[in-house]
Amino acid sequence: MDRNSQTLLSLLRSAMWGLPADAVCVDTEWGKVFKLASEQTVLGLVADAVSKLPSELKPEKDILVRMQHHVMRILQAHALLDRKLAETVALLRSHDIHPVLFKGQGLATNYPDPKLRQCGDIDLYVGKENYKKACDVVISAFGAGEHDLESAKHMHLNNGGVTIELHRIAEKQPGYFEDRRYQAWTLQHLEHSERRKVQIGGEQIDLPPVNFDAVYIMNHTWHHFVNGGIGLRQVCDWTLYIHRFHKAIDTDMLKKDLKSLNLWKVWHLFACIAVDHLGLPLDECPFYDSRYSKTAEKVLDVILDEGNFGRYSEAKRTSRRPEGYASGKIHSFKMTASRYARNFTIHPTYMVRAWFSFMNTGVTAFFKGLK
Repeated sequence: MDRNSQTLLSLLRSAMWGLPADAVCVDTEWGKVFKLASEQTVLGLVADAVSKLPSELKPEKDILVRMQHHVMRILQAHALLDRKLAETVALLRSHDIHPVLFKGQGLATNYPDPKLRQCGDIDLYVGKENYKKACDVVISAFGAGEHDLESAKHMHLNNGGVTIELHRIAEKQPGYFEDRRYQAWTLQHLEHSERRKVQIGGEQIDLPPVNFDAVYIMNHTWHHFVNGGIGLRQVCDWTLYIHRFHKAIDTDMLKKDLKSLNLWKVWHLFACIAVDHLGLPLDECPFYDSRYSKTAEKVLDVILDEGNFGRYSEAKRTSRRPEGYASGKIHSFKMTASRYARNFTIHPTYMVRAWFSFMNTGVTAFFKGLK
């Protein structure tokens, strides 16, 4: 890990825990730190930490101005998402649909300053039974967009500069039996357990139960890491969630669920990043095990190298997807195969299941598209 990455992590710890930054020096390469923070979608947190540095350690004026402009955009995006979230939830409830908010604005409430978390889209779980009705209600009210699309998990809608995803299921797992267990686990928590409540945009919003989110946030982050890439923001999300709710987590249930869902090692990897690099207190992190620290560092190195959704990896920068359908699919296959091969060194058993699942869905989609 180079000095700029160490500085970035130091600034994140400062913003997350209110501590002095311990790796900032007078010759810090602020342009490179700014670029890293932007790629990792944590510039709001970094700007907050920078504002608390002694004057002699702060970056040059043009960097400070760029940070402030970025923070203003984050604040504006938060206000927009809060309004659209409240509007969408109220709309669905008026049709007797009671959604659960995943991630996003709900996770922002765990931050010291929620509005400094860079926001993305709105993910609402409506379940299979209400899925079609919910899609019809939202499309009827907001209109259809040219970039709307549907996947096995959700309907992806665009309205007024905001992406809304209506989930029929929370997530899919590689492997038939693993996925069946995950779907049953999801239903138990989201349909038959008490939901948390939070006020956002003047509307009471339902959030998942504590134990569900402890696993779901981590698993969703891991899923993106395996298949496309993540930024440090997603790891900060999970770290601050565990910090806030560690006393409320049923650790016996958590251990049982992690082992049943084959996520035991994944938990350890993220636990080591959270404790060793992001400053989560050791006594707040269930099942922390330093034996996973070296492998966790491999995960962190990949995150720092690739950035949010893997957009800044060398492979993405130097390899352009061809225009044709077949050639484009073959290109994507090669990119994914290379990614899976690298991740195999991190978690071999998971990647074997992921590979067979990818081959099954990918080959089917390829030949359907050729028809």
